Amino acid sequence: MDNKETDTKKNSKSSPLPQPPEQTEKSPRKNGEKVVIKSGFQKTIQTIGIGLLLLLAGFITCTLVFYLPTVEELREAQSKIERLGDIETQLNNLQKDYDLVNKKISIYKTISDASLLDTALSRKDSTRISQQLRYIEEDLGNLMIPEFPEVTNRLQSQYKKIESQAVSDPETAWRELQTFLNDLLLLADNIK
Repeated sequence: MDNKETDTKKNSKSSPLPQPPEQTEKSPRKNGEKVVIKSGFQKTIQTIGIGLLLLLAGFITCTLVFYLPTVEELREAQSKIERLGDIETQLNNLQKDYDLVNKKISIYKTISDASLLDTALSRKDSTRISQQLRYIEEDLGNLMIPEFPEVTNRLQSQYKKIESQAVSDPETAWRELQTFLNDLLLLADNIK
């Protein structure tokens, strides 16, 4: 037996097996497997790899937790902005319609007061004539139609003629009033 041990020792001393510098054998076998001890460089690379893997997992987690809900909130905000744009368009259209209706209301109120003046002139009721003349004057003051400034000026001059002749010459005032009413009706038809 001594010979075998001596031969083994000689062989191992005379022809050593080269082993990589990174791996050294601690014990020849453990349950039939070789146990390899890693060098410091391999441990560092493994630690860096694990760190990068954890960093990537953290990045994905942050993306899922923070970015995706933010993107969803952005989409919701954009859809709200689109709806608000539609609502703003509708509001602008309604504002135009509202302005048109207010103009027509002013015209029809003036027509109504002029019709009551027509009745007062036919009855020659001086109290109602003066009252209706005041109402028409207020109505003409409130009648703002920038699209037809010449019509507004003409109505003002016709009103002055009616006012000056209402008490002294009701027949002439009545004829002027008919022209005044026709101009008001024409104005109401042309407002769009």
